[in-house]
Amino acid sequence: MNLTYIKEQSIPTDLQGWPQLSTSKSDLPELSGLVGLDLEYNPSTQRPYMVSIACQGVAVSLPIEKAIGLCHSLPNDDSVTLVGHNVLSADLEVLHNTFGTPRLPNKRPLDTLILFYLLNQHLCQGAEDKEAESLDFNRGPGKLGLSSMLSLYLPWAEYKTCRGQICEGPCPKHNESWYNALDALGPVECIPLMIEEARLFTSSDYPDGMPLMDKIYPHTLQLQHALNKMEREGTLVDREYVRQVAEEVEKERRDLFPVEYRTRYGKRGQPLKNLEEIWHYGFNPDSPAQVKKFFSYHNIKLKSSDVPSIKEAINEAKRQFKPAIAETLERLLKYKNVGRGVQNWFSDEYIHSDDRLHSRWSAYGGAMGRPVSAAPNQQNFPKRGPLYRVRGALIAPPGMKILKADCKQGEPRCMMYIGGMDPKDSPKDVYDYVVESTGDAFDKLVHDAPEYAKIIPTKGVKSAIRAASKRMVMAYLYGEGMALLSEKQLYNEKGRHYKSLINGALKVCEDWIVDDKLVCFTGEHLAHDFYRSTDYTSRKKALDFQTIVMEGVPTILRAQKKIMAEAQKGYVLGPSGRLFQLVNDDRKNIKTALAFNGQGMLSDYMQESLLIYDNLDYLPAIWIHDEFGFYVPKDWSDKKCLEFLAPMRHESTLIPGGFWCPTDAATGPNYYHLTEIQG
Repeated sequence: MNLTYIKEQSIPTDLQGWPQLSTSKSDLPELSGLVGLDLEYNPSTQRPYMVSIACQGVAVSLPIEKAIGLCHSLPNDDSVTLVGHNVLSADLEVLHNTFGTPRLPNKRPLDTLILFYLLNQHLCQGAEDKEAESLDFNRGPGKLGLSSMLSLYLPWAEYKTCRGQICEGPCPKHNESWYNALDALGPVECIPLMIEEARLFTSSDYPDGMPLMDKIYPHTLQLQHALNKMEREGTLVDREYVRQVAEEVEKERRDLFPVEYRTRYGKRGQPLKNLEEIWHYGFNPDSPAQVKKFFSYHNIKLKSSDVPSIKEAINEAKRQFKPAIAETLERLLKYKNVGRGVQNWFSDEYIHSDDRLHSRWSAYGGAMGRPVSAAPNQQNFPKRGPLYRVRGALIAPPGMKILKADCKQGEPRCMMYIGGMDPKDSPKDVYDYVVESTGDAFDKLVHDAPEYAKIIPTKGVKSAIRAASKRMVMAYLYGEGMALLSEKQLYNEKGRHYKSLINGALKVCEDWIVDDKLVCFTGEHLAHDFYRSTDYTSRKKALDFQTIVMEGVPTILRAQKKIMAEAQKGYVLGPSGRLFQLVNDDRKNIKTALAFNGQGMLSDYMQESLLIYDNLDYLPAIWIHDEFGFYVPKDWSDKKCLEFLAPMRHESTLIPGGFWCPTDAATGPNYYHLTEIQG
């Protein structure tokens, strides 16, 4: 399958491949059209000291004192469109904070960081999961920096780093003025090339190309303005609650893995400063090397010390009839779920003097199209587990309460829409709809599958069925167990796929061919989760059940076929026209393409909702994936709260076809103790 799209790069043959520099303001032509802007900033003084202006192929670098008047006039000049790499969130903000220039230009700027991101979201894979401090919003997260963009679009030699003894020309060390000027001119030169590139990416929904300038870029720019406002407003924090939870978590960690400290003695019998750690269970749970070594000694191999690997090891210990080792692994799993405490979100450096978090929000940086935040990363607040309680530190101001709005089962609704379901026919509850569409299949499953049968005695059959439906829907959405296999792979009698096939443990979709390969399902993950076994019998039962669900709810299958057909071009355009280039192996590209359409489409819907509330001058204080948290008056009735959330159920204009999503609501004094609103 050809799932890789590669830009052609133009590489200069000489080291003098740069436009020339001027240091005289008089050399600038009359400013009109695209005007590049770039600052050099001194972190120690927290002030800019140099500015470059670029227009019509000419770049001028000036000391900041000679350009203050120009910087004041540029944002309000209707004949000018400001251009720069992160000009919206960096340069214009710095100028405003230092010299009082307009923060929001009347004519919105063209920010090449946003444009470059929209054309290259694949470069951000993994950025959302990094620690907050590792995200660099000043010059672009991940691989979205100015240097990366220029290397792909312009035939300029490298100038962003000093070239040592052969260094001539622009350089941040030897010729900073020229360096600064190119930083202003480069984005101006790249814009027409990026606009032209966007037209190359087409789909059945967008035959004329990605709607970059018509829709996606203006939307993202408005979103960044709204996110900047959210950052300034911040989120109120209960410091005392943070302290209490931190103490509780530390106690839980030490109860799970007690440690004793003993004095070390030197060769002469003198006590040493460093104490010896004696761990009760024989290893330090925070040391991956010690964890792997301990369990390897007991014939349990851990791929790593992360949660998925520990879960696999627990099942392996049970298969080997090692209850004591399984118990230690389960204890380690609890320890990992407790985590390192509250510091990821509520360290002293994150809570400002106004007792609020002021996370840095960015509309660019999320591979699936989601905004990202840092210092702290609000998008990774726990959604479940022992640390879910840290949400209680997010509180409402005096006289207010928190109103939480949650898009109900948004991702499966998105995939059903892509598969052709009319939004007007969207079910009230997706999980109930799947159960009702498959006869008594789920009832039989929960009595047969140990993982769900154990729920019945305490919570009843309905709860077990709902849990199984959630698990099945998420597996179905994102092609869990899907594989592309050639006939040679399938029918090689010595191969593992052939053995699975003849034992009924491989489902082959004969009418679903992608790049001359058959789409198949292995059933391994489902068999493991349902029956705690991946033998042929368990996989066959899991696949038989999966087939019933696919036939009962065909809209998701139609969505998958549509997405995978588009993905053969090496990229996909989501329902809104957002682009994702596929650059990995077949298996990962399939997963990515499906996730991009489900998660990415829901993110677009949430972004559109945010902009509606921005126009109402009522932005949320909290945003965690598909949840908003608003501060509303404490005396608002449930009816008033639901009326306020009516815009959340809007028909999308970003996504054609009238898509909308229902909303669940809850209120409370903080983001942990919430009471659902019925209606």
